[in-house]
Amino acid sequence: MRLSVTQKKVIMTIHKWLGFSTGALVFIICITGCIYVFHDELSNATQPWRSVRIENRAEAAPSFLQAQALKVNPQAQVLQVRYMPPGKAAIVITRLNGTFHNLFFNPYSGQFLYDQNLKDDFFSTIKSLHRFLLLPPNIGRPIVGTGVILFFIILLTGLLLWIPRRNKVYTTRFTINFRADWKHINFDLHKILGLYISAVLLISCVTGLAISFPWMKKALYNTANLGKAYPAEQQKFYTDTLAPARPGALDAAYRQVLRREPQARMIHIRLGEKAGTPLSIQTFYKAPRLYKQNIHLFDSRSGKLLSFQPYQSHSPGKKLNNINYDIHTGQVFGIWGKLILFIASLLCSTLPVTGFFIWRHKRQRDRELDKLDKRLG
Repeated sequence: MRLSVTQKKVIMTIHKWLGFSTGALVFIICITGCIYVFHDELSNATQPWRSVRIENRAEAAPSFLQAQALKVNPQAQVLQVRYMPPGKAAIVITRLNGTFHNLFFNPYSGQFLYDQNLKDDFFSTIKSLHRFLLLPPNIGRPIVGTGVILFFIILLTGLLLWIPRRNKVYTTRFTINFRADWKHINFDLHKILGLYISAVLLISCVTGLAISFPWMKKALYNTANLGKAYPAEQQKFYTDTLAPARPGALDAAYRQVLRREPQARMIHIRLGEKAGTPLSIQTFYKAPRLYKQNIHLFDSRSGKLLSFQPYQSHSPGKKLNNINYDIHTGQVFGIWGKLILFIASLLCSTLPVTGFFIWRHKRQRDRELDKLDKRLG
């Protein structure tokens, strides 16, 4: 594809002004994403309460961990109970006065280990800055989302501008000439580094939007399913709020899942926050990756199984939605995927900077040419 001079000017104008309008935002998103990539590894290395000694006995029942959590914060609302992979502490997620807390317990004895206030946690702050700019979600989310959409356009226009008009020039479009002056080196850094990381950044834009916006998540779901409907995945289930509560329903549901899936490496139990919401138990086989998961829905009052959705039965769209977070964080490819995302995010943060210097150099050159024209005129 060859661009005419007029087309290139139009695309350059779009690229430049969108870059100006989103440069600071892109820098923040990239730097925070770069920092957050290895949050699991860094947290495990610096927070000893996350690890426990593996014992040859069954883990404590979820109702027991729930009761232990309420002893720590009697006024809190228990939202989730998470059984992590072997060797890791169980986590009970609570909400107290609008603030989320991760309470860590020994999964075997139920011994309380630590109360992590996410409002004061470093990586939680980085995540909030990455997603919402530390603003309330209803304000920060659309700002960041709009910036990501504009950055997606910037990447596409940048790729179009990279295409040379002559085939002979292609060989110079893949390497940085470090023997040139700093202005040309800066231009090469912007142009060539942007090219090499563009694929990762385009994917990150799409997956990031799918995490924050239901419309993008639905669009990916429908695209992967080629428009085919899967009614079973859209069916809604509810707890019978009029039925008498069965003592031990939570533990009974948990034991049923354990009998069905004794090899699950991680189990997340979501307690219904609202009346009528079913009890959700997700089992994971590739922890900490989230994509290979089975979903169980139970009546939270009776413990009756309402729905079982094994991973193998999920539609392509649901599988894509499940793997979306793993792709966005790079963990789908393990440590190497995270390393690639770390490098891409770090290099991405330099693009607004090198782009600014390109603009400033061109502006200075234009001013010098104007002065020269006036002297000659």
